[in-house]
Amino acid sequence: MAAPGRLTVIGGGLAGSLLALELVERGLAVTLIDAAEATATALSYGGVAWWAGAPGPLGRLLRQLGVEVTESGEAGAQQTLFHAPEITSTFAPYDLVRQMRASFNVLGPLLARTGEARVSLPGGCTIGARPVDLHLMALKALGAEIALEEGY
Repeated sequence: MAAPGRLTVIGGGLAGSLLALELVERGLAVTLIDAAEATATALSYGGVAWWAGAPGPLGRLLRQLGVEVTESGEAGAQQTLFHAPEITSTFAPYDLVRQMRASFNVLGPLLARTGEARVSLPGGCTIGARPVDLHLMALKALGAEIALEEGY
């Protein structure tokens, strides 16, 4: 396992290779795992917590979008493989999104890969509502057309 904060890449490049990442920090992990939907390249992560693996909320959301989530290994040496050769849905429903604070992170990669996305606005948590205005302003600046309707 790589040292905390270290990113280990295995493979000659992004096209067709397997990227293996050892993750420690949750914020970085969520961002990198959400990137799985942006590429057809298989991404393998070590040290992924339950919330990102197949049974966790992020794993369930990614599977909803068409990302294959496969776990292998034993506790302490577990690897989780995320592979999205094809995105089968651009819809992230509220019943999945409400379970995660970082759910809006799927919007950018999904939009980049498919040209469209329908992602529920994130719910609140113990520290209050999650503002998304900066996300939306950035996507607009990149040329996206944004329409907010019925919580999506």
